[in-house]
Amino acid sequence: MTLQSLLVSPFQRDHDTYWLTSLRGVAALGVVFAHIHGFFPDAPRLAKLLMESGRHGVQLFFILSAFSIALSLSRGRDTFGAYMTRRFFRIFPLYAAVLLAIWALGLNGSSWGTKFGVQPDGYSLFLHLSL
Repeated sequence: MTLQSLLVSPFQRDHDTYWLTSLRGVAALGVVFAHIHGFFPDAPRLAKLLMESGRHGVQLFFILSAFSIALSLSRGRDTFGAYMTRRFFRIFPLYAAVLLAIWALGLNGSSWGTKFGVQPDGYSLFLHLSL
């Protein structure tokens, strides 16, 4: 596969976009780094720099995801409603399970909660689960 075919592949109908998925994976790692930054306020300087740079991964992930969603919908395999329903049931169950596990284990005292004055209580859990 040539570099040119990799760069134009998202614009060709029914062409695989593995490179786009790979780039989204790298951006997702940036998202993880950005989110765990709040759990390590006393991390060494190099680790803090790596975690803080993850905020760019958040923006890149959103842009690439929007492009991927638009590409998927333009192929006409699903309606928007079917796509959103499939996405919800792919993402929400794991999200809810992780939230419940964190709440049940009492692992909710991160520096993010302290920074924003969020109390780790049942009300907060309800707000997260109800989206």
